[in-house]
Amino acid sequence: MSLALITKDRRFWPLFWTQFLGAANDNFFKNALVMLITYKNVELMGLNAAALVAMAGGIFILPYVTFSATAGQIADHYDKSDVIKVTKITEFIIMIIAAIGFLTNSYGILLFVLFLMGAQSAFFSPVKFGSLPEILEDDELTLGNAFIGAGTFIAILIGTITGGLSASSENAVMVTAVGVVVVSAIGILTAWKQRRLKDEHTNVKIDYTFVKPTFDILKTTMKEKNVMHAILGISWFWFFGAAILSLLPAMVKDLFSGSELVGTIFLATFTVGMGIGSFFCNKLSGKRVEVGMVPLAAIGMSIFLFDMFYTAGTWAHSPGRLLGPAEFFAQSGSLRVLFDLMATTVFGGMYIIPQQAHMQRSARPEFLARTIASNNIWNSIFMVFAAVILMVLHGMKVSLPTIIGIMAVANLL
Repeated sequence: MSLALITKDRRFWPLFWTQFLGAANDNFFKNALVMLITYKNVELMGLNAAALVAMAGGIFILPYVTFSATAGQIADHYDKSDVIKVTKITEFIIMIIAAIGFLTNSYGILLFVLFLMGAQSAFFSPVKFGSLPEILEDDELTLGNAFIGAGTFIAILIGTITGGLSASSENAVMVTAVGVVVVSAIGILTAWKQRRLKDEHTNVKIDYTFVKPTFDILKTTMKEKNVMHAILGISWFWFFGAAILSLLPAMVKDLFSGSELVGTIFLATFTVGMGIGSFFCNKLSGKRVEVGMVPLAAIGMSIFLFDMFYTAGTWAHSPGRLLGPAEFFAQSGSLRVLFDLMATTVFGGMYIIPQQAHMQRSARPEFLARTIASNNIWNSIFMVFAAVILMVLHGMKVSLPTIIGIMAVANLL
């Protein structure tokens, strides 16, 4: 695997680092916000911290349902390098609003910023994945997806760790406010290095009513059997992943009595596992798009999630005091739970990457960005559904280990 693709190749490295910085910044913001809500026991609109965290996941994803179709039309109509630049400038403005929210301690503003970030990401995603077949050869596509996938999860790891550390620092508000603005500014610089991807615009009519193009795109992709199978597989993964990510902060604090740093370690482990799985996928499949490993990966995900369910269900809860990393990992079963999480997400990476590459290869070239947009809409529907289900289960007082067990069973169906 040549690192020249992300360090020297002008076709690819500006796109890679632009999306890397964007993913890092998104997760720096989101994790700082989630940690502040969880460990300050923030309540808003009658919702407790656990329900707010689940709702926050839905707020971020909801704009994908609304805006993805129009975003796909824009990406297919205009030069994708121009769209990338516009979305990065928009991100910078949003991060300034985020800084104001942190400095004024306004969780209402911060949740609104989360919605705006979701909207910005909805417009960026079709150009990110839609650019790959334009800038890479067919035999580079799996490698390019592996780099984007692993790079995204490494960026999420960095954002997760720094977001958690900033939320637990003495100057949490100032550090977070300055951090999101600075990283966004650097992302603008890398975006401006992206070469133009095509000389002529595709004749795609852009519909800004949002609703009609959404249904049109969904209807079109549903007619393409291979594409739709890949989209549903990818969407299930994001249902699964969104649920696990929403559960982790509450599990660490309320079940394992772990501190913010322990919570950050768990979130980072999730991300590391995804990155490892993405590279394993490329190693095992070589230059082929190999979807045969998807069922085996799904089985692996459930096996280790079942073990986490068992271990968490027998955990000796110690209320009243939060444990730091040293004390937590001295507890019996702590490393086992962390390994289960790591293994689950390694198989998760091996589950999603072949399906992303298969979707890109199977889609019609002139409809590719809109296919990516359709995928984003379906992903979003599944993730919002996951947030709603978790909110209902929290309201029914279903235990956290039981919810994990339900997820393990559902993944095999």
